[in-house]
Amino acid sequence: MARRTTRRRRTASGSLGIPGLKLPRGVPTLVRGVGRLFKGSKKSAGANAAPRGSAWIWVVLGLAFAAWVAWDALGSRRNGIAAETRAESAEFTEVSGKARSSNASPPEPANPEPAKPKPSNTSKPPAWKDGDWVRGDVVVTKVLPDDLDPPRHQRFLASDAWGRTFLFAHNIDVARRVENLAPGDEIRFRGEYKLKGQGGVIHWTHAPASGRGQGGWIERAGVTYR
Repeated sequence: MARRTTRRRRTASGSLGIPGLKLPRGVPTLVRGVGRLFKGSKKSAGANAAPRGSAWIWVVLGLAFAAWVAWDALGSRRNGIAAETRAESAEFTEVSGKARSSNASPPEPANPEPAKPKPSNTSKPPAWKDGDWVRGDVVVTKVLPDDLDPPRHQRFLASDAWGRTFLFAHNIDVARRVENLAPGDEIRFRGEYKLKGQGGVIHWTHAPASGRGQGGWIERAGVTYR
């Protein structure tokens, strides 16, 4: 009789003959051993029921072990992906921060020459008496409404270097109005001083009249009003 040879085909890919299934080394051997044990216990069925129960226990243990190994491998892969994602995120944050810092406007340099304080005037203010003709330099601090009772006067407050404040009453029926007068304007003047309150009043800042000598004037921005 001719011998019949049976060729067994082996699956080249996958573990336990299942395509796409890849288990750690040693797990397929364990599962095959459990399978052989189960088959042996099946052949001897009827003699004793205990081997079949033992075989089932080994099958459950083997499957549990295989599941644990697979889950551990999947967790390691997830941890690796998470670590790689965190590294890429950190690198992106660092690059973005450098880009923002390079595009930001550079800080303004500090002023190498700070503003110098005005030197304090230690000299005493001039001792003006009521009725004196005086002259000096002042800075306008406030512009007041005109006094419209005849004769009309342009009125404003001004302070000198010693902190004294004077009320100026500039007759605009005789002299020209000081144009565009505003707080902060520096003016020079000559007029008659009238003692009143802490500062006093400066008037007759115009051409002489009624025998009052040379008269007075106000000078602002190089223009003289009298």
